[in-house]
Amino acid sequence: MTMFFQFRPIPSLQIIFIALNGLASIHAKPVRYTSEMDSCQTGCPTEIRIALSVELESLDPQISSSIDAIKVQSALFEGLVVMDPFTGKVEASGASSWDTAPDGMELIFHLCEDALWSNGEPVTAQDYVYGFRRLLHPSLGSPYADQYVVIEGSDRYRQSLDPDALAVTAIDPHTLRIRLGKPTPHFIDLLARPCAAPLHAATVKGSGDGLSRNETWSTHPGFVTNGPYSLAHWRVNESIRLTPNPLHKRPGQALRPFLVFRPIESAHVQERAFQSGAIHVTSKIPSERIPVYMGQPTLETQVELATFYLILNTNRAGLDSQPLRQLMGNAIDRRTITDHIRMRGEQPTRSFVPPFHGFPSPPPPSDIENPSIPDSTRRLTLIFSSSETNQAIAEALQAQVLENTGIHINLQRVEWKSYLDRRNRKDFDICMATWIADYPDPLAFLEMWTSDAANNFAGWKNPAFDQLILSSANCSDPESRMQMLGDAHTLLIREQPVIPLFHLNRMFLILPSLRPWGQSLLNTIRYPTLSQATTVF
Repeated sequence: MTMFFQFRPIPSLQIIFIALNGLASIHAKPVRYTSEMDSCQTGCPTEIRIALSVELESLDPQISSSIDAIKVQSALFEGLVVMDPFTGKVEASGASSWDTAPDGMELIFHLCEDALWSNGEPVTAQDYVYGFRRLLHPSLGSPYADQYVVIEGSDRYRQSLDPDALAVTAIDPHTLRIRLGKPTPHFIDLLARPCAAPLHAATVKGSGDGLSRNETWSTHPGFVTNGPYSLAHWRVNESIRLTPNPLHKRPGQALRPFLVFRPIESAHVQERAFQSGAIHVTSKIPSERIPVYMGQPTLETQVELATFYLILNTNRAGLDSQPLRQLMGNAIDRRTITDHIRMRGEQPTRSFVPPFHGFPSPPPPSDIENPSIPDSTRRLTLIFSSSETNQAIAEALQAQVLENTGIHINLQRVEWKSYLDRRNRKDFDICMATWIADYPDPLAFLEMWTSDAANNFAGWKNPAFDQLILSSANCSDPESRMQMLGDAHTLLIREQPVIPLFHLNRMFLILPSLRPWGQSLLNTIRYPTLSQATTVF
């Protein structure tokens, strides 16, 4: 049977795939693709309708952190570079080219001289300078800021707020210099994310000083952007509509369709919307329906550089005990979750970091004597965001932990914004989470667990771990650096502030005429032009 899977290559990764063919043998009544499902029969639709899993918290690229937000932001904002969704390589975008110093510590970007904001003003190097200063400003509290402190002077800038301290400078209107404080081979990958795009200062400051999370500049229709699209409307819990930006022109680019994003939490509702033609691209698929679509051109499968895991709040009584955390980690049957609930061919794992070339695997868990469990810890609460699959995983975890440890886990399914709020405030015992790497390197999975990292929601602190991460950043020998990161990873797994469950694949439904669907490892999307999506499969 022919399989219409499209696996994307991942640079520097050695991913072990579980065979998916066996799923096709499960008997289910198929829903066969028909041309009536595809509104591109006589050309691409005037709009492409895309499902989101959640309502977005913001369109501000330096504040929102969800996968769905990145999908929309990648249409609105254009940074210096972009990641090719099919090769994983970084390519020029807002910059026409760049030069890197021999020691890798300085990058000079030559901006596209014809680049315009959607209001007709030229995009200049100073717009990038403003973007980086805002990203790293402590008052904004961007969840991405920690990853850009490798820029020279960032610590002094964050302490003194002296804008000249940050080594991001405009040499002239079309030339930008960025100096790094330490060797960072993956820095160019960081520049492919929407949070590193330039910002139109007058727009951002239009409703305040530009440093508050509660400002509304990115909700206004037509707010100034530099990407291929502009915001037509955002109707909360209904739709986000983007209109092509006629001032975004690149050689060889054709006209673009409108984009409409609809937040639909239920995978079943997304599937029905897809079958009816109300949605052209889903964000997910019900696990039990995967066998139905196996072998059909509407099923897309992509490998993600991501880990699904549990966060344990180490500030809570009982969960501050490493033996107890390890006991819970050992109590979980990960294979049951991947094979019988997720059913996406994903690899169950005890490793937080996916397999990278040259990165050592952590040692297998050691046997431990069952620790005494205080009464205060015999009942814990797990919070997770709303979805049928998350509910099924939570119920499996609840049963497994109770049977193998005697600890009862109360389940709390919460809406996405409530989930983010509670996670950010560390108002939980256990929290279900997914981490998707911001760049293809083990550090993308490890630096978030340093003591003061913004994304360390476990509240875990380990000076030895912090020192290994710091030492790896100053290490110029690739093999030694990988060993340091491997040692840090071993500490993380041994201490168990997080319980990794599996590395993810993404599966969703898509009209065949919209393929190839250019979703990168960073979840940015290269949306098709009208001329790229005109043929029915």
